[in-house]
Amino acid sequence: MRIISVKIPEYLDKELTRISDQRRLSRSMILRDAIAAYVAEPDKSFTALASDLAGSLSGPEDLSTSADYMAEYGQ
Repeated sequence: MRIISVKIPEYLDKELTRISDQRRLSRSMILRDAIAAYVAEPDKSFTALASDLAGSLSGPEDLSTSADYMAEYGQ
Protein backbone atom coordinates (compact mmCIF):
# COMPACT_ATOMS: atom_id res chain seq x y z
CA MET A 1 0.00 0.00 0.00
CA ARG A 2 1.28 3.49 -0.86
CA ILE A 3 1.64 6.26 1.68
CA ILE A 4 0.53 9.82 0.92
CA SER A 5 0.68 12.97 3.00
CA VAL A 6 -2.28 15.36 3.06
CA LYS A 7 -2.70 18.67 4.84
CA ILE A 8 -6.18 19.27 6.23
CA PRO A 9 -7.65 22.09 8.30
CA GLU A 10 -7.85 21.57 12.05
CA TYR A 11 -11.65 21.31 12.04
CA LEU A 12 -11.49 18.39 9.59
CA ASP A 13 -8.84 16.71 11.69
CA LYS A 14 -11.10 16.96 14.74
CA GLU A 15 -14.07 15.58 12.80
CA LEU A 16 -11.97 12.74 11.44
CA THR A 17 -10.82 11.86 14.95
CA ARG A 18 -14.41 12.02 16.25
CA ILE A 19 -15.69 9.74 13.50
CA SER A 20 -12.75 7.39 14.01
CA ASP A 21 -13.49 7.09 17.72
CA GLN A 22 -17.22 6.73 17.16
CA ARG A 23 -16.91 3.99 14.52
CA ARG A 24 -13.84 2.37 16.06
CA LEU A 25 -12.02 2.53 12.74
CA SER A 26 -8.61 3.94 11.96
CA ARG A 27 -8.40 7.41 10.51
CA SER A 28 -6.64 5.89 7.50
CA MET A 29 -9.53 3.47 6.89
CA ILE A 30 -12.06 6.30 6.97
CA LEU A 31 -10.00 8.37 4.52
CA ARG A 32 -9.52 5.37 2.19
CA ASP A 33 -13.27 4.73 2.19
CA ALA A 34 -14.01 8.40 1.51
CA ILE A 35 -11.54 8.55 -1.37
CA ALA A 36 -12.84 5.28 -2.83
CA ALA A 37 -16.43 6.59 -2.70
CA TYR A 38 -15.38 9.81 -4.43
CA VAL A 39 -13.43 7.97 -7.14
CA ALA A 40 -16.36 5.60 -7.76
CA GLU A 41 -18.81 8.46 -8.32
CA PRO A 42 -16.99 11.78 -8.80
CA ASP A 43 -20.17 13.43 -10.14
CA LYS A 44 -21.73 13.06 -6.69
CA SER A 45 -19.14 15.34 -5.13
CA PHE A 46 -20.25 18.11 -2.79
CA THR A 47 -19.88 20.70 -5.54
CA ALA A 48 -22.27 18.74 -7.76
CA LEU A 49 -25.07 18.50 -5.19
CA ALA A 50 -26.75 21.72 -6.31
CA SER A 51 -26.92 20.57 -9.94
CA ASP A 52 -30.20 18.80 -9.14
CA LEU A 53 -31.71 22.20 -8.34
CA ALA A 54 -30.74 23.86 -11.61
CA GLY A 55 -33.86 24.62 -13.62
CA SER A 56 -36.21 23.64 -10.79
CA LEU A 57 -37.68 27.13 -10.42
CA SER A 58 -40.19 28.71 -12.76
CA GLY A 59 -40.39 32.29 -13.88
CA PRO A 60 -38.59 34.61 -16.24
CA GLU A 61 -34.94 33.79 -16.83
CA ASP A 62 -33.83 37.38 -16.47
CA LEU A 63 -35.96 39.94 -14.65
CA SER A 64 -34.09 42.82 -16.25
CA THR A 65 -35.45 41.99 -19.70
CA SER A 66 -38.87 43.40 -18.89
CA ALA A 67 -39.56 46.84 -17.47
CA ASP A 68 -42.73 45.41 -15.86
CA TYR A 69 -40.65 43.34 -13.45
CA MET A 70 -38.47 46.31 -12.55
CA ALA A 71 -41.32 48.84 -12.13
CA GLU A 72 -41.27 48.97 -8.32
CA TYR A 73 -37.68 47.90 -7.77
CA GLY A 74 -35.97 49.88 -5.01
CA GLN A 75 -39.09 51.53 -3.66
